[in-house]
Amino acid sequence: MRIIKHISFLLVGMAVILVLAFWGFKQNFPGKSIADAVRFRLTSQTGIPFEIQDIELGWSKI
Repeated sequence: MRIIKHISFLLVGMAVILVLAFWGFKQNFPGKSIADAVRFRLTSQTGIPFEIQDIELGWSKI
């Protein structure tokens, strides 16, 4: 019985994490942070200030 509880909690936890991850990607979550990271990297390497718009992430059908 104990192993069944552990497996069920693991499966429910993984399902919650997947739902939150897909919801975040649907809301274009990493677009701004990716653009900021690229802008910071280019600016620090070249010394030239860059302006990069948020990256639009799209869904492709599987």
